[in-house]
Amino acid sequence: MLDPAGDPLIWLQQQPQAEAARMHPARWHALVALARRAARAEGALRTLLCRRLNASVAALPGGEPAPPRAPSSVRQPLQALTAALNAGHPDAADGTWPELRAVRSNTRDWTRLRVARRLADVPPEPSTPVGPLNAHALMPKALAQLQSLSPEYLQRLMQQFDVLGSLPRAAAAPAPAAAPVAVAPRKHAKSKVPIRRRP
Repeated sequence: MLDPAGDPLIWLQQQPQAEAARMHPARWHALVALARRAARAEGALRTLLCRRLNASVAALPGGEPAPPRAPSSVRQPLQALTAALNAGHPDAADGTWPELRAVRSNTRDWTRLRVARRLADVPPEPSTPVGPLNAHALMPKALAQLQSLSPEYLQRLMQQFDVLGSLPRAAAAPAPAAAPVAVAPRKHAKSKVPIRRRP
Protein backbone atom coordinates (compact mmCIF):
# COMPACT_ATOMS: atom_id res chain seq x y z
CA MET A 1 0.00 0.00 0.00
CA LEU A 2 1.25 3.45 -0.91
CA ASP A 3 2.36 5.61 1.99
CA PRO A 4 1.29 9.24 1.44
CA ALA A 5 4.77 10.36 2.56
CA GLY A 6 6.50 8.29 -0.16
CA ASP A 7 6.95 9.07 -3.86
CA PRO A 8 3.85 7.83 -5.75
CA LEU A 9 5.61 7.60 -9.12
CA ILE A 10 8.43 5.36 -7.83
CA TRP A 11 5.87 3.26 -5.93
CA LEU A 12 3.80 2.84 -9.11
CA GLN A 13 6.77 1.68 -11.16
CA GLN A 14 7.71 -0.90 -8.50
CA GLN A 15 4.29 -2.57 -8.51
CA PRO A 16 4.05 -6.04 -10.10
CA GLN A 17 0.90 -4.99 -11.98
CA ALA A 18 2.82 -2.16 -13.70
CA GLU A 19 3.98 -4.48 -16.50
CA ALA A 20 0.38 -5.45 -17.28
CA ALA A 21 -0.68 -1.82 -17.18
CA ARG A 22 2.06 -0.81 -19.64
CA MET A 23 0.48 -3.12 -22.22
CA HIS A 24 -2.47 -0.69 -22.30
CA PRO A 25 -0.95 2.77 -23.00
CA ALA A 26 -4.07 4.75 -22.11
CA ARG A 27 -4.47 3.00 -18.75
CA TRP A 28 -0.77 3.39 -17.96
CA HIS A 29 -0.83 7.08 -18.89
CA ALA A 30 -3.82 7.65 -16.58
CA LEU A 31 -2.00 5.93 -13.69
CA VAL A 32 1.20 7.92 -14.26
CA ALA A 33 -0.77 11.17 -14.44
CA LEU A 34 -2.55 10.30 -11.17
CA ALA A 35 0.80 9.48 -9.51
CA ARG A 36 2.33 12.78 -10.69
CA ARG A 37 -0.67 14.70 -9.45
CA ALA A 38 -0.45 12.95 -6.07
CA ALA A 39 3.28 13.79 -5.89
CA ARG A 40 2.56 17.50 -6.38
CA ALA A 41 -0.40 17.63 -3.96
CA GLU A 42 -0.16 18.22 -0.22
CA GLY A 43 -2.20 17.34 2.86
CA ALA A 44 -5.66 15.77 2.58
CA LEU A 45 -5.66 15.99 -1.22
CA ARG A 46 -2.42 13.97 -1.39
CA THR A 47 -3.91 11.31 0.91
CA LEU A 48 -7.06 11.12 -1.21
CA LEU A 49 -5.07 10.84 -4.46
CA CYS A 50 -2.82 8.15 -2.95
CA ARG A 51 -5.91 6.15 -1.95
CA ARG A 52 -7.29 6.51 -5.46
CA LEU A 53 -3.96 5.39 -6.94
CA ASN A 54 -3.96 2.36 -4.60
CA ALA A 55 -7.46 1.42 -5.71
CA SER A 56 -6.61 1.85 -9.40
CA VAL A 57 -3.51 -0.35 -9.13
CA ALA A 58 -5.40 -2.97 -7.11
CA ALA A 59 -8.08 -3.09 -9.82
CA LEU A 60 -5.50 -4.00 -12.47
CA PRO A 61 -5.32 -7.63 -13.63
CA GLY A 62 -3.23 -9.58 -11.13
CA GLY A 63 -3.84 -7.07 -8.34
CA GLU A 64 -5.94 -7.36 -5.22
CA PRO A 65 -9.58 -6.57 -5.83
CA ALA A 66 -10.46 -3.07 -4.81
CA PRO A 67 -12.75 -2.80 -1.81
CA PRO A 68 -16.36 -2.10 -2.79
CA ARG A 69 -17.46 1.48 -2.55
CA ALA A 70 -20.21 2.33 -0.14
CA PRO A 71 -23.22 3.87 -1.89
CA SER A 72 -23.13 7.61 -1.57
CA SER A 73 -26.04 9.16 0.25
CA VAL A 74 -25.16 12.55 -1.22
CA ARG A 75 -26.90 13.13 -4.53
CA GLN A 76 -24.95 14.58 -7.38
CA PRO A 77 -26.09 18.07 -8.45
CA LEU A 78 -27.26 16.91 -11.89
CA GLN A 79 -29.27 14.04 -10.37
CA ALA A 80 -30.91 16.48 -7.96
CA LEU A 81 -31.77 18.88 -10.79
CA THR A 82 -33.23 16.09 -12.94
CA ALA A 83 -35.31 14.80 -10.04
CA ALA A 84 -36.60 18.30 -9.32
CA LEU A 85 -37.54 18.86 -12.96
CA ASN A 86 -39.29 15.49 -13.20
CA ALA A 87 -41.13 16.04 -9.93
CA GLY A 88 -42.50 19.39 -11.09
CA HIS A 89 -43.82 18.15 -14.43
CA PRO A 90 -46.76 15.71 -14.49
CA ASP A 91 -45.97 14.29 -17.94
CA ALA A 92 -42.39 13.38 -17.02
CA ALA A 93 -43.30 10.61 -14.58
CA ASP A 94 -42.36 7.94 -17.13
CA GLY A 95 -39.20 9.77 -18.21
CA THR A 96 -40.63 11.16 -21.47
CA TRP A 97 -41.22 14.82 -22.04
CA PRO A 98 -43.91 16.24 -24.31
CA GLU A 99 -42.83 17.76 -27.59
CA LEU A 100 -42.26 21.50 -27.40
CA ARG A 101 -44.67 23.76 -29.26
CA ALA A 102 -41.85 25.51 -31.11
CA VAL A 103 -40.48 22.18 -32.35
CA ARG A 104 -43.95 21.09 -33.43
CA SER A 105 -44.58 24.32 -35.38
CA ASN A 106 -41.11 24.22 -36.99
CA THR A 107 -41.65 20.59 -38.00
CA ARG A 108 -44.99 21.53 -39.51
CA ASP A 109 -43.44 24.46 -41.41
CA TRP A 110 -40.56 22.35 -42.77
CA THR A 111 -42.98 19.65 -43.86
CA ARG A 112 -45.12 22.20 -45.71
CA LEU A 113 -42.05 23.66 -47.36
CA ARG A 114 -40.81 20.22 -48.45
CA VAL A 115 -44.24 19.35 -49.92
CA ALA A 116 -44.33 22.69 -51.77
CA ARG A 117 -40.88 21.99 -53.24
CA ARG A 118 -41.93 18.50 -54.28
CA LEU A 119 -45.09 19.87 -55.94
CA ALA A 120 -42.98 22.42 -57.80
CA ASP A 121 -40.85 19.53 -59.12
CA VAL A 122 -43.90 17.79 -60.61
CA PRO A 123 -43.75 18.16 -64.40
CA PRO A 124 -46.51 20.35 -65.84
CA GLU A 125 -49.38 18.94 -67.83
CA PRO A 126 -48.39 18.07 -71.39
CA SER A 127 -49.41 20.70 -73.92
CA THR A 128 -50.56 18.18 -76.50
CA PRO A 129 -53.55 15.96 -75.77
CA VAL A 130 -52.30 12.57 -74.59
CA GLY A 131 -55.50 10.84 -73.65
CA PRO A 132 -57.79 10.79 -70.62
CA LEU A 133 -55.93 8.08 -68.62
CA ASN A 134 -52.35 9.23 -69.08
CA ALA A 135 -50.56 9.39 -65.70
CA HIS A 136 -48.46 12.40 -66.76
CA ALA A 137 -51.66 14.35 -67.33
CA LEU A 138 -53.58 13.10 -64.29
CA MET A 139 -50.85 13.38 -61.61
CA PRO A 140 -50.50 17.20 -61.51
CA LYS A 141 -54.29 17.58 -61.36
CA ALA A 142 -54.64 15.01 -58.57
CA LEU A 143 -51.86 16.57 -56.48
CA ALA A 144 -53.30 20.06 -56.90
CA GLN A 145 -56.74 18.85 -55.76
CA LEU A 146 -55.23 17.01 -52.78
CA GLN A 147 -53.33 20.16 -51.82
CA SER A 148 -56.51 22.21 -51.83
CA LEU A 149 -58.73 19.60 -50.11
CA SER A 150 -56.43 18.14 -47.45
CA PRO A 151 -52.85 19.41 -47.12
CA GLU A 152 -52.17 17.16 -44.11
CA TYR A 153 -53.13 14.06 -46.09
CA LEU A 154 -50.86 15.18 -48.94
CA GLN A 155 -47.98 15.62 -46.47
CA ARG A 156 -48.46 12.07 -45.15
CA LEU A 157 -48.74 10.75 -48.70
CA MET A 158 -45.48 12.45 -49.70
CA GLN A 159 -43.75 10.98 -46.64
CA GLN A 160 -44.92 7.53 -47.70
CA PHE A 161 -43.64 8.19 -51.23
CA ASP A 162 -40.27 9.15 -49.78
CA VAL A 163 -40.12 5.87 -47.84
CA LEU A 164 -41.13 3.86 -50.91
CA GLY A 165 -38.55 5.74 -53.00
CA SER A 166 -35.79 4.83 -50.56
CA LEU A 167 -36.55 1.08 -50.73
CA PRO A 168 -34.78 0.45 -54.08
CA ARG A 169 -31.63 2.15 -52.77
CA ALA A 170 -31.70 -0.07 -49.67
CA ALA A 171 -32.29 -3.16 -51.81
CA ALA A 172 -29.46 -2.19 -54.16
CA ALA A 173 -26.92 -2.18 -51.33
CA PRO A 174 -24.17 -4.68 -52.12
CA ALA A 175 -24.76 -8.06 -50.56
CA PRO A 176 -21.87 -9.92 -48.95
CA ALA A 177 -19.96 -11.89 -51.54
CA ALA A 178 -20.64 -15.60 -51.48
CA ALA A 179 -17.81 -18.09 -51.65
CA PRO A 180 -17.07 -19.14 -55.24
CA VAL A 181 -18.48 -22.50 -56.22
CA ALA A 182 -16.19 -24.84 -58.10
CA VAL A 183 -17.72 -25.85 -61.39
CA ALA A 184 -16.51 -28.95 -63.19
CA PRO A 185 -15.55 -28.32 -66.82
CA ARG A 186 -18.08 -29.56 -69.31
CA LYS A 187 -17.22 -32.25 -71.76
CA HIS A 188 -18.21 -31.37 -75.24
CA ALA A 189 -20.38 -34.02 -76.80
CA LYS A 190 -19.50 -35.16 -80.28
CA SER A 191 -22.02 -34.19 -82.83
CA LYS A 192 -24.11 -37.04 -84.12
CA VAL A 193 -24.68 -35.50 -87.53
CA PRO A 194 -24.16 -38.11 -90.19
CA ILE A 195 -21.41 -37.35 -92.61
CA ARG A 196 -22.29 -37.78 -96.28
CA ARG A 197 -19.75 -39.44 -98.37
CA ARG A 198 -19.36 -38.60 -101.98
CA PRO A 199 -19.59 -41.42 -104.43
